[in-house]
Amino acid sequence: MSHGGAVQETHVSQRSRLILPLAAAAFALVTLVPAFWVPSLWTDEAATASAVRRSWPELFFMLGKVDVVHGLYYMLVKSLTDAVGVSELSLRAPSIAAGAAAAAALAVAGRRLGGPRAGLAAAAVLVLLPRFQFAATDARSYVLTVLGTSLCLAALAALRDSGRWRAAVGFGAALMVSTGLSFYCILLAPVAVLAALADRSLRPHWWKVALASVPAAGLAAWVASLASRQTFQVAWIPPLDGHVVPEIFLLQYFSHASMWTDAGIVPRASAPLVVGMVMTAVAVLALAVWGTVRRPRSFTTVLGLGLIVVPLAVLLIGSALMGSSYYLPRYLTFTAPGLCLLAANGAVSLSRAAASRWVAGAAALTLAGGAVLAIAGQRTEFARSPSDDFRFVADTIRDHARPGESFAVAAGEDLFLAAYPRPFEGLVDLTRGISAAQWGLIFDQRFPLESRSALVDRQKVVFAIRPVEKPQEEQFLRSRGFTEQARWTGPGHVVVKFVKP
Repeated sequence: MSHGGAVQETHVSQRSRLILPLAAAAFALVTLVPAFWVPSLWTDEAATASAVRRSWPELFFMLGKVDVVHGLYYMLVKSLTDAVGVSELSLRAPSIAAGAAAAAALAVAGRRLGGPRAGLAAAAVLVLLPRFQFAATDARSYVLTVLGTSLCLAALAALRDSGRWRAAVGFGAALMVSTGLSFYCILLAPVAVLAALADRSLRPHWWKVALASVPAAGLAAWVASLASRQTFQVAWIPPLDGHVVPEIFLLQYFSHASMWTDAGIVPRASAPLVVGMVMTAVAVLALAVWGTVRRPRSFTTVLGLGLIVVPLAVLLIGSALMGSSYYLPRYLTFTAPGLCLLAANGAVSLSRAAASRWVAGAAALTLAGGAVLAIAGQRTEFARSPSDDFRFVADTIRDHARPGESFAVAAGEDLFLAAYPRPFEGLVDLTRGISAAQWGLIFDQRFPLESRSALVDRQKVVFAIRPVEKPQEEQFLRSRGFTEQARWTGPGHVVVKFVKP
């Protein structure tokens, strides 16, 4: 009877261990899935669409010229879209799945490090972070790197508990894949080694962590050597200045990619999104600070702080030494689980004492309220980036253009074609040279409209498609005898229908 009872208890224990990650994944899906298809594809997502619509040889040709750092991600998404087609749903589905898996993995890591309540709190904070919500519904690789970090943390916690080699191998495998998705993730290796050296339980196994990191280090070096030939792609990043402080403390974890401008940190978003960002920042940072103060020497605190500080310091110092900025808030999305572990520490500490439970409750309500506002703000049509109103352009052409008519777009302004190509089928593209696939770049080759005068003069109807602030094509068409018949204005683009009398 005692043996049977022990077996039953083991089964119950295993079942209870599954409940936490499954609950975390379910919570993630409940918040991520509703209306994830509503926002228009934006510049980064259009780049993904442009890449995955190519043949495999064309994709590898492109990676030799641009976006090699996104190569593994493009290959993963292309494997899916080749089977089901390219759409908002198919492009964003891998990110949603990765988001749910990341919440589950962080719940496991948090439970191993601080118990079930800590695991649940860490996963909940992660899911409610506005940056996570954006990344997990975005057709880019950032949320997959969050999943990689969460798996690394879970493997490191398992190694701390058991000392087994398979945990170290799991850490190395997760680090390898993460580094393939973003070579910045190799910075997880020094974080893990330093945390291991600082922890009495893990210190005997630090060399296993270091050894398991070697393959990923080799991969990172190889990708970095390839990316060094493509540094022109990050030349646009603004230099480090006084704006880096709000970028670190506000934008890095609590906003999304479009919430900055070249002129400074000026949110270009709806009021709910801005208010939600601030509310979640206040709640999470307060919990993280409290957790750090209450347990300054715990392994969770050391690991969480290391995740936040080490990669950031390397990027900032490296940028200063090299004279070019390699820091953008979204590049460090993979470090978000560190902040979540610290916040979970604070939440658990506050909830243990009756006198401070109301503080924990207030923080939870603030976080939840802010998250609701942020999520609602992100699910609007142009929330990704108001200037990238690609669906507006495509819908306008679909509703008003007829086969055989033409359109004109300037160089570097045609990503709406990669995002939504179907409405443009059967139309004459006046400015295109060779296609992006033939050229090996994200954009199609484009010629100035002025150089296509002979072709323009043969047209009866031309749709000029341009950013709001660039009216050059309109001026040229008027000079060739066209008159404006209709105009449609979106948040970022203007579509003007010109006809020749």
